Amino acid sequence: MESQILSCYEVLRAASERMLRAASGDDLDGLSAAAADCAATIARLRAIGDGVQMSDEGKRRKMAIIREVLADDAQIRQMTQPWMRRLEVLIGGAATQRRLQAAYG
Repeated sequence: MESQILSCYEVLRAASERMLRAASGDDLDGLSAAAADCAATIARLRAIGDGVQMSDEGKRRKMAIIREVLADDAQIRQMTQPWMRRLEVLIGGAATQRRLQAAYG
């Protein structure tokens, strides 16, 4: 069972790396696909459960992978948050424009 869990964490790490590459290249489709892979892997890990006893080496590997994924996540957020703020402004501006158009035609 430990090898199955570590395998899932490796899949998660690979998907996280793909997310980072996609975010670096402004590849929103790739980012979305890799994020979906991450979500599916996390769901699989949740289904397996946390009650599995792991060796000390397994625990160390799991924690190393989690740290790598969190580091990728921090970089992805740095890259995408400015873009998301601009998108929010654009969407907010379009909604305001529609309300004004509806009110004053």
